Amino acid sequence: MSIASFFSQDPGILLFGARCASILFGLLAVYFSIKISKLLFKGTARWIFIVLMSLIPQFIFLCSYVNNDIACVCCSLVISYGWIRALREGWSGKNCLYLAIGVAGCLLSYYNGYAWVLLSIVFFFGICWIKKTGVAFILKRATLSLCVVLVLAGGFVVRNAILYDGDVLGSSSSEESGLLYADTTIIMPDSAHELGYSLTDVLTGQVPDYLSLSNWIKITVKSFFGTFGYMSDWLPSPIYYLYVAIFAVGIGCFTISLLTKLLTKQNIQKTTVLLYVCLLFVFAITLAIDLHFSIFTSYQPQGRYLYPALLPIVLVVSKGYDCALSKVKNGFVRNSMTLVFCFAFFILACYVALFHFFPNAIG
Repeated sequence: MSIASFFSQDPGILLFGARCASILFGLLAVYFSIKISKLLFKGTARWIFIVLMSLIPQFIFLCSYVNNDIACVCCSLVISYGWIRALREGWSGKNCLYLAIGVAGCLLSYYNGYAWVLLSIVFFFGICWIKKTGVAFILKRATLSLCVVLVLAGGFVVRNAILYDGDVLGSSSSEESGLLYADTTIIMPDSAHELGYSLTDVLTGQVPDYLSLSNWIKITVKSFFGTFGYMSDWLPSPIYYLYVAIFAVGIGCFTISLLTKLLTKQNIQKTTVLLYVCLLFVFAITLAIDLHFSIFTSYQPQGRYLYPALLPIVLVVSKGYDCALSKVKNGFVRNSMTLVFCFAFFILACYVALFHFFPNAIG
């Protein structure tokens, strides 16, 4: 937006400039998805991960409007790329830079992404412990990472502390600005707590129909896959059932594969365990933050609030399909099944875009 302002002060041009930032972050997210897939998957199986990451309708929608969601997704992928490289190489200077840049980006983007910041600390020292890294080396790499984070994000924290009386993350000031500049014709929902409802009520859909957002789980799942406009343009129910089925089958296959390895006492590398445990906590913390926001701040079940945990979800689903397809011994048949799956997912995304997203956007 700042760059666009050099050429024009027209509100439409400025909005387009702001949207270009989201498009750029979306392209970077896809780029790092491709990079990550090369490290975690073999052969054509990596395209399952790439397609699932980049062709969910809601992901595409987030790349087209002004918000920090897609920036947070991009930064989480940068962090993940640093994590996965560190599994093999340890904390080289380059891997520390990936980690630090991603952490700084998460700090500057969205509070829902702070789980990545916390778990990056755990993962950093976890890798050092597994690889028996020396104390001197750990201090050097930790100092390097911290310095990069401070250079990239420290100014934001200091600025907020000075301007907003110690509100280093700017959360209170952001809320005050929202109240000051909000469109008064739009009534924002109260929190579930203010309405007199508990966590159990929220999860079981006992909150009354409030702005058509009563069933927290149902609305969150639907809008995770695709809800456009101001949470007003919904897809047909069969489309949601199809997306849920695709992800549920992948998660089921992953669970079966994991249980099989545990029951047969197959060797699982410590670094792999560390990676998946950290990703599990990223998902759990992101979900907890989302629920906390709906219960105590503003009751808004929106799937985009879970997008900081998009990578853990998609990785588990992709690994599930990879494990299932690995049972097919014929390489040609296996690769053909993989490509058919990816092509079908692409066609589904095109259908949603052509018959639901674009018509609503234009209309």
